[in-house]
Amino acid sequence: MRRLVPLVTLAALAVAGAPAAQARLRGAQTCAGAYVHPTAATVAAAQSAALCLVNAERRSRGLRALQSNARLIAAAGDHSRDMVRRRYFEHGAFVGRILAHGYAGGRLVWALGENLAWGSGDLGIPVAVVDAWMQSPGHRANILNAGFREGGVGVASGVPIGGAGRLGGATYTTT
Repeated sequence: MRRLVPLVTLAALAVAGAPAAQARLRGAQTCAGAYVHPTAATVAAAQSAALCLVNAERRSRGLRALQSNARLIAAAGDHSRDMVRRRYFEHGAFVGRILAHGYAGGRLVWALGENLAWGSGDLGIPVAVVDAWMQSPGHRANILNAGFREGGVGVASGVPIGGAGRLGGATYTTT
C-alpha cells in the first residue's frame, strides 16, 4: 500500500510596515519587477519578482533556489484571485487545493508550505511583501525550509477586504 506523507506549514499576514525596511531585502535591486505595483498588466512581473526575491534570500543562506513549478503557480494564482473575488483571507483547504492542481502526482513523500499576504500602495509591491514575510518567523521558516525544492507565486490585483482599500493593492500566495 502506498502512503503519502505530507509535511504542511502555513503562514498568513496583512503587510504592515515601513517601505524603508525594503532596503535590507536581498535581491531588491537585482530582481526585475521588485518594485512593480501589481495590476492586471503587471501580475506576471510581480510573481516572477517575488520568486526571485525569495530565492535571493534562500541563496544568501546557502540554500538552493526554488525551481518554478507551473502547477504550484496555478494553485497559488487561483487562490489569490479567489481571496480577492470572494473577500476572505485564509489558507482554507490548502493541501486539497494544491493536490487538485496535480501537484505531488505519484510522489510517495512530499512537503508543502504556503505563505499569504496582501497589501495596498507601496506595501503591495513584491519587495514589500517578501520583506514582511522575512520579518515574520513563520513566513521566514517557510521561505528558508531546506526541504522545499519547488515553488510558485500567485499574485492577484486587489485586496481581500471590502471598501475603498479593495483596489490599488495586491494579494500574494506562495506555495
